[in-house]
Amino acid sequence: MRAAIQIDGGIGRTICALPALERMAKEQELIIIAGHPEVFHNNPNFYKVYSLNREYIFDDVIQHCEFLNPEPYWDYHFYQKQRHIITSFNCILNKEEPIELPRPVIYLTDAEKQEASDYIKNIRTQIGNRKIIGFQPFGASFQPLTGKDDSHRSLPPNVVDSILNQLNDVGCFINFTMHPIKHPSMCYDHFPLRKLFALAPHCDYLITVDSFLPHLGFCFGIPGTEFFGGTEIVNFGYPEHYHTVSRPGYPKTYFAFRMAGFVDKNQGAMNFTEEELTPILEEIRARLGALTPPQEEPTVCCDSSCTVPCDGEPKLSIVSSPQE
Repeated sequence: MRAAIQIDGGIGRTICALPALERMAKEQELIIIAGHPEVFHNNPNFYKVYSLNREYIFDDVIQHCEFLNPEPYWDYHFYQKQRHIITSFNCILNKEEPIELPRPVIYLTDAEKQEASDYIKNIRTQIGNRKIIGFQPFGASFQPLTGKDDSHRSLPPNVVDSILNQLNDVGCFINFTMHPIKHPSMCYDHFPLRKLFALAPHCDYLITVDSFLPHLGFCFGIPGTEFFGGTEIVNFGYPEHYHTVSRPGYPKTYFAFRMAGFVDKNQGAMNFTEEELTPILEEIRARLGALTPPQEEPTVCCDSSCTVPCDGEPKLSIVSSPQE
């Protein structure tokens, strides 16, 4: 009998469900129902993939299948900070705990690969010896009008500004958030999700928070630095893969269920001071192999249609826009 599996939540969480689902698909045909079906596009392991918003999903699909809705947040070992979310999905669906953390796999089409390759080749002609850095300083709950994130996973705008200004000479940044970030070292193009998936393998490095990019980078083995604030590294991080940083003492408390009545003690978890940022950025430079800034390197606007160096001081500007 076919099974219909509903995967709730964001892009990163959906990516983390992939290894367990592919393991389960070896035993029976799976129909995937997800809020982000793009994660499963071109994947040969599943019978069909549907969006959560599909009309008549119960009448047409669910009532004819075994239906499962795995929730790792309810896993005792997860909320006791003993399991990564990838492992929890596997324990729930397959009743087994892998010895090593399995890597999710994103299946790209040849056309997606070629489009991303062409874009990156164009960028590299403009940036000299600077590195291409995938950048996701904001999570899904970031509020651009206030610069705040109630989950304390996003970097505040002043910290983002410092990172971009201080690494401007060694990196060209691709924006992996849903919010435009204006800066001379930032690619101004705004990409749909599948193109971001295709661009990720071309990045030399990632600078990210606990959102979907570190999970995507883990898929493709891209090195990077991950900033943690209000969430637990053991549940969502890859400290053996990434340079992982957090402010001392945080998170002061963590409530995986996100229920009402939670006492929030994580205010300021991502408010890294300049003193705290300095050794982090020095480590990033060392990892990029760029301890000495390039000489007379022009600052360029990384828009694919622009070949003229940008003028003026780097300034960060964040404006809201609808999600792709």
